[in-house]
Amino acid sequence: MKNKPTKYGSIQQPCSMNWKAMRSIKDSNDRFCLHCKKEVNDISELLEAEILDTIGEGDLCIRATTEQVNVPFQA
Repeated sequence: MKNKPTKYGSIQQPCSMNWKAMRSIKDSNDRFCLHCKKEVNDISELLEAEILDTIGEGDLCIRATTEQVNVPFQA
């Protein structure tokens, strides 16, 4: 899949790993993917300001809702 521009940036490659199969991270809604050895940040229930803080950290894996991903980017 090509990069998909969204309100929060660009999705380079959707993950095919099952969220439920990922290891839970204690005291967090995030998970750890054993396949790619990365933390996956769950932004599905965050407010917009929290999302912007999270994605401001750079290259990361996220779990988002379809509604969050399908908001077009406006420069």
